[in-house]
Amino acid sequence: MQQHTKFCKTVIKLVFLLLITLLSCKKRNNQLNDYQNKGVDGVGVIKDKETNRYKNCFSKDDVQLLNKHFRELKIAIRSNIDYDFSTAPIKYTSLQENNISYIFNDRFCENELIVLRKDCTKTILLEVLCVEEIIKDKDEEHVREEYYSYTLEKNNNVIFITKIDGAG
Repeated sequence: MQQHTKFCKTVIKLVFLLLITLLSCKKRNNQLNDYQNKGVDGVGVIKDKETNRYKNCFSKDDVQLLNKHFRELKIAIRSNIDYDFSTAPIKYTSLQENNISYIFNDRFCENELIVLRKDCTKTILLEVLCVEEIIKDKDEEHVREEYYSYTLEKNNNVIFITKIDGAG
């Protein structure tokens, strides 16, 4: 009988250890899944990859907001109204503010946002074609065309102009 009791205690301890091991493995798997679904930044703070990803990707709403912004900006500049760049959806530098004001002032310009379709669009191109009348002869009209390309990037929900190219 004593052997039976000793055997039962041993079996109970083994079952108990097995349950603890299984529960701790399940908890560890859940933690691993959390780390796979989330990223860890340099400070060790867990950041959700999906949330972080969308802070750096352009959405359809962003594109609509940018289109509206460039329409309003063009109208304000052509009407000689001071545009408040601090309320713009793009974080402009003062040099960029001057550049875009110069481009839209005193010429006919059309702009188009070029969105490269991807799961996560991090870059949008703003292409601007401007036509300016130079000389009007009796038979001909001489115009100058200028082309500008702005590379827009989004980082932590802030939109920046990272590159400006142009040809005239």
